[in-house]
Amino acid sequence: MAKGGFKRRIPLADALDMLAQHGFEIGSEEVSFDCALGRVLAEDVVSEMNNPPFDRAMMDGYAVRAEDAFGASQASPVLLKVVGVTVAGDTVSAVVGRGEAVKVMTGAKAPEGADCVVMVEYTQELDGVVEITVSVPPGKHISKVGEDIKKGDLLLKSGTVLKPQDLGVLAATGNLKVKVRKKPRIVVVSTGTELAAPGEKLGAGAIYDINSYTLSSLASGLGAEIVSRSIITDDESLLEDVLDMKWDLLLLSGATSVGEKDFVPEVIRRRGEVVFHGVSIRPGSPAGFGVVSGRPVFMLPGFPVAAVTAFELLVTPYIQRMLGTNVAVPHPTIEGLLTKAVPSQLGRVDFIRVRIEKHDGNIRVSPVSAKGAGLITTLTKADGFVLLDAKKEGLEAGETVEVYLF
Repeated sequence: MAKGGFKRRIPLADALDMLAQHGFEIGSEEVSFDCALGRVLAEDVVSEMNNPPFDRAMMDGYAVRAEDAFGASQASPVLLKVVGVTVAGDTVSAVVGRGEAVKVMTGAKAPEGADCVVMVEYTQELDGVVEITVSVPPGKHISKVGEDIKKGDLLLKSGTVLKPQDLGVLAATGNLKVKVRKKPRIVVVSTGTELAAPGEKLGAGAIYDINSYTLSSLASGLGAEIVSRSIITDDESLLEDVLDMKWDLLLLSGATSVGEKDFVPEVIRRRGEVVFHGVSIRPGSPAGFGVVSGRPVFMLPGFPVAAVTAFELLVTPYIQRMLGTNVAVPHPTIEGLLTKAVPSQLGRVDFIRVRIEKHDGNIRVSPVSAKGAGLITTLTKADGFVLLDAKKEGLEAGETVEVYLF
């Protein structure tokens, strides 16, 4: 095992290309639409029916023939005979003939023969006769069958992450089952003899495990299923046991650098292949990726901020590819003006934690002071992050930057 430094830190772009060449298919499954929130569609969804499924009244009022109400006004109202009442849910409604009207409620099926609805505000009914004081054109206040969605229309594309409003569309069109990508089963392991579970009594030199909780939450937020989260000591046999578990993707944090106890890359190499180890990003450069028994393994740094950085830049796009999502970046973005210069070096991508403030109508973006990759508070104090491109030597104060919001 190499000691004393990486032979080569590859550019982030090269690492992403290598990840794309080592994809892992997880298949799909059919689920009930009401259990599909947050799932990723595995195929296009087309409408099973028209919506609305019938001509529908959009206002409370009277369904009439537009020609019968032509010329109606306050000064010269039109009188029509009321021949029925229709409310939402009625299966049978009266037929509107010449000189007739049917009282309708919002959502009711428009009666046969009527081609418009006069709002109740412009009517007055007395003894079975309604007085119309406004002229309305054909189609007014009636939603025609299929006006919103026609049977066979494309509703949602493959790769869509289903939102609450998408479930509403599925319900409205009779799509009770949808095919979605299976959730990748992920095992998350923090390595380190010094680690203890939160809440345990800390011995000399011990610290609480942070990474397994942070990484699990990040992966879960992308749509993965966390099947196991654990801590192992710096013992190769324990890692061997983890490699024998059932999982679709393995996230390891710690023991991934080139120190005497950084055993993870060597075990992965022995059991499979290390595709790359060392990426030109800051923080997070000790990150690596390997394959064991045809399954992907990410080796992430032990320092919390470095682990999160490597996850955001490497693991996130990989999980998205597993799920087939068409969301390029799972973060909303906002542009703002950088308040201070940020130095960097060519060839390296920097993950800059930032705070956002609104000042005099402008969005101001301020880097969060950071002295190391182990300071988890730099993440909790930040509103998001800026990626400093490998082709730039830094950012100038006053420069417009794009912020990825947490």
